[in-house]
Amino acid sequence: MTDVDPTQKRQFARLRFHGSVTVAPIPRSLFNTPLTVVAEDLSEQGVRFVSPEPFPVGARLVIDLDLPDRGQPLYTLGRVIWVVRMPDGLAWRVGVTFYSLSTGARARLHGIVVGPQTRQRAS
Repeated sequence: MTDVDPTQKRQFARLRFHGSVTVAPIPRSLFNTPLTVVAEDLSEQGVRFVSPEPFPVGARLVIDLDLPDRGQPLYTLGRVIWVVRMPDGLAWRVGVTFYSLSTGARARLHGIVVGPQTRQRAS
């Protein structure tokens, strides 16, 4: 299922997606080791995930994303664009935009995100 909310001025459809994402701040140091989190949704442009730790807005991340097409993981770079503490106060929702996707990776994401929507219309 995709979520498109015009009030949020999104350019790309989003797919509800619960998958594993490993994120690591740039630059890496002994104090910021990679963290595995769970994605909530995915688009051609970015990913939203839940993290036990907040990330500062503007932080750059190395992202290793296991996609639902079961192909090779997607490795890319992203930038944190928003962070919201969850109501339970124990975790944060983090929105990240991708900024170094190759044309092939973006086409793969397009097929994953838009594919289910297209198949639903064809049925």
